Amino acid sequence: MLLNITYHQIIEVPDEAFDVKEGYPGAGAIAFHRKHTGVLAKDSAEWFIQDLYAGRLPFITDSRRVKLCAYCGFYWEDDSTKNNRKTCSKACTDARRAEQKAEERARKPKAVPDKLREIDYYIDGLEYAYWSDERVMDSYIYRIEKPYDELKAQYKEHSELVHGEGNRIGSKYRGYM
Repeated sequence: MLLNITYHQIIEVPDEAFDVKEGYPGAGAIAFHRKHTGVLAKDSAEWFIQDLYAGRLPFITDSRRVKLCAYCGFYWEDDSTKNNRKTCSKACTDARRAEQKAEERARKPKAVPDKLREIDYYIDGLEYAYWSDERVMDSYIYRIEKPYDELKAQYKEHSELVHGEGNRIGSKYRGYM
């Protein structure tokens, strides 16, 4: 909790002089403090601010609406209908959301690198191309050139004997060319 807050920090500095970051009051906090210390002398205003941050709420009738800003940490008066806002200004809300997003990204696990594809194991930039993993090579080649089972091999052998090599079965007779 900030206990070394001065009159100058809250009352005398114009709104646009504050950069919204933690530890600096937002627009709602400045308006609240100016509203309650505007009629007081400088010494009384400083005592009011110190009492406020010590936990005592002097001269404030509706203390249910006086809250601590979730981002800047200064007291402010909630003027929303449902009395459910957490921050004193839009700038504090935006800064708080940005902080939450940064924390969420930090908690999120890092992206897993892409899995290597089979073709990434094939190295062909050298004099002779080669596979860096024999298991991957076997699975890749198997999809391209599947070995025949024994029955299919016998059928193919018989077909070549009867029809000759090639893929056409026709009226071509062997030996009459």
